[in-house]
Amino acid sequence: MDFLDSFQNPQEEYCPVPVWNWQTNPTVEGLLRTITEYSLHGIHECVVDAKMFTDFPKKEKQMLFSVCASAPFSLWLYLKGWIYTPQSELNFTTLRLLRYPILENRVLDLAQYDGDVRAIFLQKGDEFRHIPNVSSQDQVVLLADEADQLLIFQEEEYVSLEEEKTDLDHYIHLYENEFNHAIKGFFLDPIGFYRFVRDISSQSKGKKVLWNPCLVASEANQKDTIDSRQIYRLWYDDPDQVSRFRVQYYTALNSVFKKHYSKPILQRCKEKNIHVIGRFHFDEFLNESIQNYRHSDVSTAIFSYAEKLTSSASWINRETRTISETYAFSQWEPTLQKMKANADWEFLKGIDKVLLYGDPDDSDVSKYSYWEYFHLYSDYVKRLGFVLSNSERLCKVGVFYPIKSSYGLMVPNQWEQVDILESLLSELSNLLSSHQIDHNFINHEKLMEETLDFSILIFCRCQCLYLSELKRLQKFIEEGGSVLFLHTLPSISVNAKNQDELDVTLATLLQSENVHYFPQSEITNPLTFSMNPKPIFEVFQEHQISSEVRLLDPDPNIHIIHRKAGEKNFYFIANIGSSTANNAIIFPDQHKLEMWNAENGKVQPIRIRYHEKKDVYSVRLYPYEAKLFVHDPEKEIIPSSVFVFQNGHYKIGGIPLTVNGIPSTFVLRGDWTISINKKDPFVSNLSSLQQLQYEQDGIFEVTYRKDFVIPNEYLHFGLVVDLGEVRDNADLYFNGKFYGLRCWPPYRYQIFKSLLKGENTIEIRVTGKIPKQTIGLNRREGLMGPVQIIPYQAL
Repeated sequence: MDFLDSFQNPQEEYCPVPVWNWQTNPTVEGLLRTITEYSLHGIHECVVDAKMFTDFPKKEKQMLFSVCASAPFSLWLYLKGWIYTPQSELNFTTLRLLRYPILENRVLDLAQYDGDVRAIFLQKGDEFRHIPNVSSQDQVVLLADEADQLLIFQEEEYVSLEEEKTDLDHYIHLYENEFNHAIKGFFLDPIGFYRFVRDISSQSKGKKVLWNPCLVASEANQKDTIDSRQIYRLWYDDPDQVSRFRVQYYTALNSVFKKHYSKPILQRCKEKNIHVIGRFHFDEFLNESIQNYRHSDVSTAIFSYAEKLTSSASWINRETRTISETYAFSQWEPTLQKMKANADWEFLKGIDKVLLYGDPDDSDVSKYSYWEYFHLYSDYVKRLGFVLSNSERLCKVGVFYPIKSSYGLMVPNQWEQVDILESLLSELSNLLSSHQIDHNFINHEKLMEETLDFSILIFCRCQCLYLSELKRLQKFIEEGGSVLFLHTLPSISVNAKNQDELDVTLATLLQSENVHYFPQSEITNPLTFSMNPKPIFEVFQEHQISSEVRLLDPDPNIHIIHRKAGEKNFYFIANIGSSTANNAIIFPDQHKLEMWNAENGKVQPIRIRYHEKKDVYSVRLYPYEAKLFVHDPEKEIIPSSVFVFQNGHYKIGGIPLTVNGIPSTFVLRGDWTISINKKDPFVSNLSSLQQLQYEQDGIFEVTYRKDFVIPNEYLHFGLVVDLGEVRDNADLYFNGKFYGLRCWPPYRYQIFKSLLKGENTIEIRVTGKIPKQTIGLNRREGLMGPVQIIPYQAL
């Protein structure tokens, strides 16, 4: 099966995946009903809280797994909390920071005679001093009479709460027979490692930090370890520089976490041939994402509200799938149109598989009107997910995520600076996307690769780097690349011994015409305090950095991404705005391009328009509409027919053509016969119809019928019926013939042979559900129009 065949008939593994986590007291019978319902609507796997199975009798569980195997239907076991195996548990201790006035002699006594206590004396006007391994009176020295406070560090064993722990081996043993049979794998939801560190500190108001013997340097192990004598620097806020020690501490903690925690977990699952999905909550701050994925090597990536960063993390680790949480059918009750718009936005940010949330208030989703048509949405995301999962990500701009600088800010009174950094990076990402510039975040490992397929690298508020990273930038520039520093320069070496050489290297870089630096005053809008994009895009223009696909009339609501599979290039273009966008788009090679329709899997011809500078494609994107274009150099694609909707000059296969005589669009004005929820019909025009009556739960069905006469000249052209604005799902009957269902814009149908001389009849049946939060408000539902008949000529 070739790529196009797979696109038309995508495998079930690309379908949406719902979660059942809200079902706190499910029954096997209820789960079986849901499995049947999901299977009928294109869903073939689901995430289930593993703990819900523990209360089921063995026979009921066996029946459930048997049904899943025969359906086929797969379950992911969702594990909450601090997941571990007996071989991978981290034996953390907690260092407590105590502050006392120096006059309290009992503190000195504690430091003198307790071997687990470390003491630091603060002398006015001097730096901190540290007395290591305080265990005898000889090691306690009062530095000066002016010393006004004493810092005491005491180690204590960290004991996690029982509910924080989930023994992975327990579930492997419990469901070993069902793995790769009815259960697909583990959906791990470990406590976010850095959030875990952050919470320990914040709960003690900055007086605790995780500690582990593996962090301490020894003669045998000097790599990824720290000097315990510098532990006080975790709280010492130096305003002039990012603390090297904090960077070293968190880097070392990273290595401990990977070596003693995530690596053994994944190795255990690999031994058992069990797939693992890693999940990270939205309330972790974003710089954790890339580091967590580097630790976990997860097979798929899941993250909320940070899709771009997460997809970049998955791309860095060469993962084939990036999953994102999506509120598809949930308590917000979005329409299929809105569900598709959410999916399109995530596809643009690098997601290629969607995770759905079921309604926590009601598990019986089948009563919702859009559920009847859910298979259309499922097919749509499967097709696009297939293309994105099986194609290579291409872009010219790399954005370095300065995680080391973030580590340096992780002191109790500086955490808001981490939030500011993340906001800047998020704002920068949105700016690039709105200018049709696809980009990826990169981390240290990606930066240090031998080949960097970028034209420009952007460093935003990056203050702290290794010398090796800066030298890699030097090589990147020598190879023809450009570097853009925003807000700050990377002026601090992680290793103090390399500081002088880093200063020289940075000074050399700044002399290159391919290196640009904009301080905060130049890159911040003084009125809004938001990022000023003008200097950035002036640099892009200077270095000829732009999207491979460009718009003659740029529109910030249109976003473009580029993917490649073999010799095929895929361009996913989406309108994320609520209004129709008419644009002319220039591709690298117009004569070898076709459009793949993700809604039905068909290949469609493309309308070409002549432009004074170059041939372009005319593309109309309706609200939230997306298109997928494919360039295949092995095929000389000249469409057998191109639909032209306007008179003018065109070029088909290099041959100029002039089109005349197409009549104007015919608008169906005036009154319609309307029936709401199959009740007695009444006459009204569309503009005067406001809030619909609805049955229980806000579900409605409205039929609109109209007789009209259209001039005979329209009989000689192809015709498209455009329903305009609709909420939510529309069926079209034209002169008694059914033309299908539409669940999202554009609500258009081709009706070439159905038009009759004289009187014609059009009937539109609209179904939908009024969201709970809008019931009683003056919100229009149903068909708003305008309904138009648009003539075209096929060339």
